[in-house]
Amino acid sequence: MRDDITAAVEAAPANVQATLGSSGLGALKFLDEHLPQGERVHHIISAGVEPLRTLENCALVVTDLRLLFINPLPQVLAWDLTQIANVHAALGFMVTTNGGGDTHLGINSGWGDTFVARLQVAMAIATLRATA
Repeated sequence: MRDDITAAVEAAPANVQATLGSSGLGALKFLDEHLPQGERVHHIISAGVEPLRTLENCALVVTDLRLLFINPLPQVLAWDLTQIANVHAALGFMVTTNGGGDTHLGINSGWGDTFVARLQVAMAIATLRATA
């Protein structure tokens, strides 16, 4: 596993680490095998397809460029950090893009607010870098 992915997993709470290491392992392996080397993972949380009471077999990942939702099917959804208008972790996880599209996913409820706060910082940094 790449060092940046390992560090992001280890920075998550124990219950998120346990989920990512079991039901989310397929998503982590897919991320490890296919994410370009130049794109670094900063934060990761276990996630799922359904917003409420979901099986957390997916990963929601913040890189220096994008927010990624990785489903082990495999299926990947990606959002450029500079194109996200709003995110929140109430009743799951909601992403709203600048174009008005909404995506509602499941997220680990115990750590969702912390993950969103970290994502918002990453969005601000990406915007500053993009406008420099």
